[in-house]
Amino acid sequence: MPQTADITAATGDRDWLLAAHDPAVTLYVATEPVQRAVGGSGAKLQHLRQALEQRLQSCDLTPERRKDLLDAGERALSGADLAALDPGFALFLAEDRVETLPLGEAPPQDISAVGHRFLLRPILDRLGPGERFHILAMSAGGTRLLEATREHWRDITPQDLPHSLSEVVAGTEVEITRQANQPGRGSAGGATSATRHSYESPAELHKTQLVDYIRHSVNAVRRRLAGDPAPVVLVAEPELAGQVRGAGDWPELLPDFVSRHPARLRDEELHAAALSLLPPEDERAAPVLDRIQARLGTAEPTVAIKLEEILTAARDGRVDSLLIAADETIWGRFDEDGGGVTARGTQTGGEEDLLNLAAVMTLAAGGTAFSLPRSRLPRSVPAAAALRY
Repeated sequence: MPQTADITAATGDRDWLLAAHDPAVTLYVATEPVQRAVGGSGAKLQHLRQALEQRLQSCDLTPERRKDLLDAGERALSGADLAALDPGFALFLAEDRVETLPLGEAPPQDISAVGHRFLLRPILDRLGPGERFHILAMSAGGTRLLEATREHWRDITPQDLPHSLSEVVAGTEVEITRQANQPGRGSAGGATSATRHSYESPAELHKTQLVDYIRHSVNAVRRRLAGDPAPVVLVAEPELAGQVRGAGDWPELLPDFVSRHPARLRDEELHAAALSLLPPEDERAAPVLDRIQARLGTAEPTVAIKLEEILTAARDGRVDSLLIAADETIWGRFDEDGGGVTARGTQTGGEEDLLNLAAVMTLAAGGTAFSLPRSRLPRSVPAAAALRY
């Protein structure tokens, strides 16, 4: 019987989402209008249960297996706090487990699908492999460094980072006292004179200490990331962010920053804020589009624009990069054993989204997949792929 769980930021969840299941049932749910709708969340949940039951009826399952899946899906939906999941979430149901994923934005409408793979087209940008970046969360109270992808993160804060600005302040005061007590510096009154000579005001002293703190922190972070080309997203208040940018040339540091006090943010909030600064999907897809167009122009064999050829190559792990049309769905069946494709214009029962299937198999084999308007794809085809061989 499926176990109910929430999707966390673990790589294993990504592997499960990309794996083949028999069946794989997907629901995308828009929750934001629930409280305004007639009947409220009760009517919404009833509608979702009916959609789930309808999808399971199209599966070639014994009554017992179908009932177990439906019961697990109903438990997950009944236990979901729809208001807390505003404006939308996804539910993924297989025989071994059922999981929910907050979307952060509402799907245009409720979507349900069943097949051998989950419907992941709406969240392709979360699933791309190797899209790493770093989050530098810096405040006077301390600095954190996270390594992240669009799906998960981990703390890699260097041990030699200053713990806080107060640590640097204490070090500055010790140094002033040491210099004041050197021969020829005079008495305690001399120490005061030396302090006034070096720092004309408390504000100047604070600025010097802040610059020193930032310099030490940035140097420690850059030593930790030496040779790593992944972009760095800074989360800091404006004054401190300006000092970080003035600490020296840092090519990996993104030009924009998240203007928030990081001490008030949990790691998941830091991650979500940093994601908002990453390039949108169409910009990240541009190099793939250029590569495919160049290969088509020279008639290279490592490019494919026929859907059957792309599906077979994706099954075999030969697709390096894939583009699919965001504004088109091709329903059909693909025999992953024999490689045959039957495409239909509509979903009559048992068919799945073949463009989604190509994307999911590509990602499962370590490739990349992007969704763009069909008009932007080479020769306006519904799918195009750069092959490994």
